[in-house]
Amino acid sequence: METRTLFHHREEEQKEERHRNLQMTSTTRKTKFRTSEEEEGFTLSDLSIASALALTSEVSWESKIRQEAAILDMEKRGQKRVRFGNEMEKLEKDVIRHCRFLRVRADKKALRRKAEAKARREKEVMELLSCRAPMFWIPLRAHAVWERMSVKLECTILASPLPEVTWYKNGVRIDPRLAPAGKYRMKSEFGMLTLDISRCSLDDSAEYSVVVKNPYGEAYSFATVLVRKYYGKESGFDSEIYKRTLMRQDADFASTLKPVFTREKEPFTLFCSFTADLQEHQRDIRWFRDGELLKDSDRRQIKCGDCDASLTVSCAYKEDEGFYSVRIPTQDGYSEQRAYVFVRDAAAATAGAPGSPLNVQCHDVNRN
Repeated sequence: METRTLFHHREEEQKEERHRNLQMTSTTRKTKFRTSEEEEGFTLSDLSIASALALTSEVSWESKIRQEAAILDMEKRGQKRVRFGNEMEKLEKDVIRHCRFLRVRADKKALRRKAEAKARREKEVMELLSCRAPMFWIPLRAHAVWERMSVKLECTILASPLPEVTWYKNGVRIDPRLAPAGKYRMKSEFGMLTLDISRCSLDDSAEYSVVVKNPYGEAYSFATVLVRKYYGKESGFDSEIYKRTLMRQDADFASTLKPVFTREKEPFTLFCSFTADLQEHQRDIRWFRDGELLKDSDRRQIKCGDCDASLTVSCAYKEDEGFYSVRIPTQDGYSEQRAYVFVRDAAAATAGAPGSPLNVQCHDVNRN
């Protein structure tokens, strides 16, 4: 009886010690998370308890039941701990990933703000460095137009900052509100200034000027606009004089050159006539012999009238024989006529002797 009571007390002590160990292991394991990859195992205290139980030879069925319940409770508790650790691990990874994303996003926004601030400062510096008084790159130029036509005055400027533009007519500022509707149109785009004047009249003939001004200086340019009046058919391209000038045709040959037969030391003349008076550009008439240009000389005279032209040779020689041609300029080129001049030998100085050219001189009698 005493042995059973002692065994029962020992069993109660072992139970309390095992319960105390389980509580300690559960409190320590709460701070440590296990992943699904880590293998589930028992601690040293669990192994010591199991070995102590194994040493007890006489174990009651109640203790066996309690032991099995404790083991099952421990296994369930371990599974819960593993599941809880896996969920916490996933949550921790998500938190780290989101923190990293937010940090990158914040860094990008900070870099963007820094880049915008740097670009803004550079722009301000460039504007300060590029500040200059206005100047005319292409000034205004004068215009001459017909009445009831439109004219556009244009100029190009360089200035920073953009200047104030003012147009003047004979020193008086142009106000489009005071002029007829649509009379003046002013534009200023990309440094190009324009002033459109529609349906010009004689009153629009004036000196127009433009003044550009900014805080660093001002510039001035002017031009004259001349408006001409149309007087109908008395002048201009519609006049009768201009039409008659266009209708005039170039003069052409009215007769052909005829061949000439002459003797040495005798004169001869080539003559041609034209269909109309020669135009101004047709006065340059040229004579040729065998393609060689002929000019005035002591025994050669070239004459040109309004309706005729002639070539006169006062004393003919054998070298004057050949093809003669005359050319008159035209709008398409020139017009030409040709004729042959025959020069026969003169009578011999001695009867029965052959004739010979009279313009030939012998310098070397021994030369063949």
